[in-house]
Amino acid sequence: MRASRTLATLDEVDAGDHVCQMLKRTDDVVDRSRAFVADGALHGDKVVIVGPAFHRGGEFAPLVLDPARLDGSLLAAVRREAATADREGFR
Repeated sequence: MRASRTLATLDEVDAGDHVCQMLKRTDDVVDRSRAFVADGALHGDKVVIVGPAFHRGGEFAPLVLDPARLDGSLLAAVRREAATADREGFR
């Protein structure tokens, strides 16, 4: 595991890295997430957002793992997403 660091974009992210986007209370979650997801898509990454599903029918609905709405553990859900990403050819 590499040391924690701050990135302006996902350009430095390698396969197997985990990225945590920290937001301030005043940040617009949808706008910040849109840029984060788009940047990941440019690099061939599958992005999963862990947090409350604010906009159920919104553009991010398929990417959101809401711990309050999962059947089973969050860890199991993340493992399923990682296995699916591998089968789908994501790095």
